[in-house]
Amino acid sequence: MIDELNCCDDKMSVLFHKKLVFLDHPRTAGTSVQYCLGKLGGKTQKRHSMIYEKAPIIFSTVRNPYDLLVSWWLILMRRNHFDGDFLPFITSYQNYNFTRGGRLFYFVEASTDILRFETLQEDFSRVMEKAGLPQNKLHHRNATAHRKPYQEYYTSEIIQAVKDRFVLDLEFTGYEF
Repeated sequence: MIDELNCCDDKMSVLFHKKLVFLDHPRTAGTSVQYCLGKLGGKTQKRHSMIYEKAPIIFSTVRNPYDLLVSWWLILMRRNHFDGDFLPFITSYQNYNFTRGGRLFYFVEASTDILRFETLQEDFSRVMEKAGLPQNKLHHRNATAHRKPYQEYYTSEIIQAVKDRFVLDLEFTGYEF
C-alpha cells in the first residue's frame, strides 16, 4: 500500500492531519473536503514524502465514472484544453492528465475509507466520527456549472467505450450507468 502512494505527483493533492490523510481524486468533491479539513488544521501538500503510515485513516473520494467523465470533458472544454465531441474525448483519454495508469481512481486500494460523491456528507461524517474529529457540513465548491444529467451525454457507443476503458474502476467501485 505505501509503495503505491510513493508515485503521487504534483497534480494530486494530499491533505495531512494528525489523525487522517485525504487523497484527492480530482472532480470528486475533493475541494469541499480539503476546505473543511483545512479549517481543522489539515495541511495540503503536493510532491509529498511518506508520512501515511502515521495516520490511522487514509481516505479518498470516488464518483460515478460516467458522471466524472462528463465533468472532466466540460471543464477541459471550458478551459480550452479540449475542443471536440464527447466520444473522441473518451477514446483519447490517455492524452489528458486526469488518469494514472489508465485509472480514474488510482489510490482507492490504498484507502481505509472511501467516500462516494453521491453520499458525500454522510460518508464524510462517518470518517470524522471515526477519527474523533468534530462534525462539519461540507459546502459544494468548484462545481461544474450549467450541466445536464450525465446520462444525457451518452450514446450506447460511448457507454461501451467507458466500460472498455475503465473496467477496473467500474468493478472496484461498483458503479453502473
